[in-house]
Amino acid sequence: MAVQWEATDQFGNLFVAASTAGSVEELAADVGSLISELRSAGRSGVVSFDFEYCEINGPDPESVSHVLQVPWLADCDPEGLVGAIQGMLGESADGFELSVLEV
Repeated sequence: MAVQWEATDQFGNLFVAASTAGSVEELAADVGSLISELRSAGRSGVVSFDFEYCEINGPDPESVSHVLQVPWLADCDPEGLVGAIQGMLGESADGFELSVLEV
């Protein structure tokens, strides 16, 4: 199922979506949607995987405009998951760095 992005305020400064992915492959597609949304907004930068809060966000950990909520993210190996998704996305992630948010 496609990710549904929703503005959380009247100004459209923050968009949130809940991932229904049940596998790494499905999650890669959801991260691809996040990258697409950021590109559509004219942004590039970092897609951060926040394993503590079960969120993937961008385009900058200090200035987030999009948040993808993934309930099972905390149960994953951070480096392994990010590497797998990077490999699956390939060139479609060009212009974005995928990284693990350090606490």
